[in-house]
Amino acid sequence: MAAGKELKDTEATISGVKLVGTTGHCANVTLVFNANKTWQISGQDPEDPCISHDYEYWGVDRYDYDSSEVYLIFGDSKKTKISDSRVAYRISVNDDGTVSIYSGNDLIDRFTITK
Repeated sequence: MAAGKELKDTEATISGVKLVGTTGHCANVTLVFNANKTWQISGQDPEDPCISHDYEYWGVDRYDYDSSEVYLIFGDSKKTKISDSRVAYRISVNDDGTVSIYSGNDLIDRFTITK
């Protein structure tokens, strides 16, 4: 898949739906990524968050445009790019209709997509 297409497809998959954590540290945590690049998180332990929630805006980008790895990024601007993002998690859309979010090579959680 072309680099730009994979970024757009990932963004389209997670935008405007609810992602609900299924296992591990984010079990029952709900993420909502809005089309206006703001986002919400609910259901996580504020003392032990599964995903950093200090930044208002989200996006998807790559470190290396030759790589197939897509990153979910967070920052202070709607136009945050990976080079100036404050937090980045590797993200993959799975064939079974779930989304996996990783910190480095460690799976944070698998999320189901709901409307």
